[in-house]
Amino acid sequence: MSCRYTKEPRSNLLALHFIQLPALNEKDLKSRMKKWVYAFKHGREILDSEKVPSLLLDEKELVMAIKEAKKALVTDEDLRQRALSKEMMMRTQFSIVAENVEAALKRGKQEGKQEGIQIGAGQGRKEALETVVFQMLSMNMPIDTIITATGLEKSHIEELAKKINK
Repeated sequence: MSCRYTKEPRSNLLALHFIQLPALNEKDLKSRMKKWVYAFKHGREILDSEKVPSLLLDEKELVMAIKEAKKALVTDEDLRQRALSKEMMMRTQFSIVAENVEAALKRGKQEGKQEGIQIGAGQGRKEALETVVFQMLSMNMPIDTIITATGLEKSHIEELAKKINK
């Protein structure tokens, strides 16, 4: 296999090409390799411009590479905007979560208070009825009368009677 330009035999080893970048100018862009090197040398200018320079248009792969590089190009301003957008989204999500937690805690406290009130009221009612039962038993009232007056079961009244007799 030989080099297509020099017709010299190619070796299977590495081929080195030295190009003086400062000396490379638009007049020297006759070879494909020099066009690529020119594109690398002036990469930022090419990427920042709207169009691909006309002297590079005949290299389809190079034009495709420039277009793909433009797609992938992210400026500092783009990164800053993306970071700000992400931060705003995270703050919004955090705010929503915080509001939901706060609302859940408030609802839980209210439910706890209501349950406590109900338990306390039930406990207070029970204690009040037991006090009445103790008073009626100490007055030697019949158990049937106490059941009718308090609505408690006979077994419960008998338990309370045992406490008095101890």
